Amino acid sequence: MMNKLILLTISVMLFLQISCDNKFEKSEADSINAGELTIYCDEAIYQAMDSTFKMYQSAYPNINFDYKVVDAREVMNMILSGQAEAVIVSRNYLPDEDSLMTEFDVQRTEMIAAEDALVFYVSRDFPLDTINHEQLVEILTTQKSFKEFYPQVSFEPEFVCNSRRSAEYANFLELVLGGNKLTKKVSLLNGVDSVKTYVYDNKNAIGIGYLSHVIRKANWKVLRVSYINKEGKREPPQIVHQSYIVQNRYPYIVRYRVLIQESTMSRAFWFASYVSKESIVQTYFKDLGIVPGFAQFKLIKQD
Repeated sequence: MMNKLILLTISVMLFLQISCDNKFEKSEADSINAGELTIYCDEAIYQAMDSTFKMYQSAYPNINFDYKVVDAREVMNMILSGQAEAVIVSRNYLPDEDSLMTEFDVQRTEMIAAEDALVFYVSRDFPLDTINHEQLVEILTTQKSFKEFYPQVSFEPEFVCNSRRSAEYANFLELVLGGNKLTKKVSLLNGVDSVKTYVYDNKNAIGIGYLSHVIRKANWKVLRVSYINKEGKREPPQIVHQSYIVQNRYPYIVRYRVLIQESTMSRAFWFASYVSKESIVQTYFKDLGIVPGFAQFKLIKQD
């Protein structure tokens, strides 16, 4: 059985907004508290972020706020081309994006709203509860079969993920494969819900998604992952839980990155600050089961 679960108690720090009366001229305050703002949100985390958008709209009723939900590739295209003031994405820059930023000396201000986890999830009656990272990489990058490592599974599972343009797929290649070439087929579908439905309907499928997609959902179970950490020590397969993400004891941690065009005191800047630091938003992330990006943590062992 797994180690005793460590419960996570989070004391969210209040984000104190600067008073417009004594820090800004009236015109500057108006530009922050009124006007228009359109942001682009990574489809992979839209369901987690949607409530925070409503909180922001309630806090800033004089801003005509709109958001577009698109795949991660399009999100990055919009911010790097200068067409979006702010975006939220759940992956790092891809190599070609990073090269363009270096070539043209482009910088984008970044804030971390929350941390999630890339997970492998299956139907409830799937004949496996845990998986090993090193064995998984070998299965996916060589000709070895799944059954060679897990003989209790009488079939070859089908790996299923969101589209090639999705953040989930990019994180799978980076965090799981680590640059190794994928040799096994991964079925690519269109959208988070399509993957979840496919895994539910196909008992031999292993879905690749985020903890926030399936947390507290009775239709699926998340496979626990053992791995060798950076210190060369084996981490046993723990339940995928926010407390282990906080301790950096899970191998596939995903960050919700809020990118803005510039770091000046603009509507985009205050939007990014709100969803990254405001106490009501951070408490929401904690209650959702993921890790707030701006909080103090107290870990308590459960007897």
